[in-house]
Amino acid sequence: MHKLSRSILMLSTLAIAYCLAVVAVLYSPWSWIVGFALVCATAAKRRLGDRTAFGTAVWAKEADLRKAALLDAEEGLIVGRMIDCRTLTFFDAASTLWNSRVKAADACRLYLSVFSLRRAKSSTSTMVRLPRAVHTAVFAPTGVGKDVSLVIPSLLTCPDSMVIVDFKGENARITAELLTAVSM
Repeated sequence: MHKLSRSILMLSTLAIAYCLAVVAVLYSPWSWIVGFALVCATAAKRRLGDRTAFGTAVWAKEADLRKAALLDAEEGLIVGRMIDCRTLTFFDAASTLWNSRVKAADACRLYLSVFSLRRAKSSTSTMVRLPRAVHTAVFAPTGVGKDVSLVIPSLLTCPDSMVIVDFKGENARITAELLTAVSM
């Protein structure tokens, strides 16, 4: 169903672009030359971007995290939260329609969110998890929050068996108190 929706949205975007091109040609014959120059400049920029001295590493986008199944996982090692801190433009949303790496449901949701009357708040966040994390070792100085930020959330959300080195017994006491409070 989402693939059909994606196709319909792609066709409607093409129809809008065609109408804009017809209007531009009727009112300014120079628009073809300007449009051709913009397409050439965009293509040249993409080719030059691959030949940098600093490599090709980039920050992961939401689509990259979704492709790797790190967003909205029910279980796994909690890495952090992805905060949506930018507003989506029409061109960003339209480009997700044409991106084959983005799932059809996600592309349709992003595209239609541009036209939504209710904009998403900038404080919305999604949990980022490593669902296939098997072994984890954390090395950090005393008092930086290893238990609070990593160990205790993992103990509370992981359904599997775990072996934890807990000399003082703090993690066992805290998780037992939280689990008994929830079950009551």
